[in-house]
Order: sequence, then structure tokens, then C-alpha cells
Amino acid sequence: ADTLEAVGMPGEFHTAAADVYQRLSGFKGAPDLPALDDVLAALLHNEAVTVESLTKNGANHIGD
Repeated sequence: ADTLEAVGMPGEFHTAAADVYQRLSGFKGAPDLPALDDVLAALLHNEAVTVESLTKNGANHIGD
């Protein structure tokens, strides 16, 4: 993003994409597809959600 902005091009898209990928990074390598509710919750939080946090204390979904 900084490189694009340095030459006068918008870098906001790339910054936003990096943020989205960071928030979803906890799902990488998960043995099963995550529930849609979990993915949406991860996108709405400002930090990455880990697979371990999804099953912590027997919770099936974030916020359970």
C-alpha cells in the first residue's frame, strides 16, 4: 500500500485486504470449514480469531 501511495496511486484497497486476511488468518489450516457466524464475527472484530478460540470452553461459535 505504501509503495502504491508513494507513486500517487491509492493504497487503501491493499491495506483493507491485508486487514481482512489478518482477521481471517486464524482459520488457516482448520480441519473443517468454519461456520459462517464464526467468519462474520472474525471479520467484525479488530483482531485475528484463532481456531483454538472457537472451541475454547466447548463453544461452537464466537460469543457462545
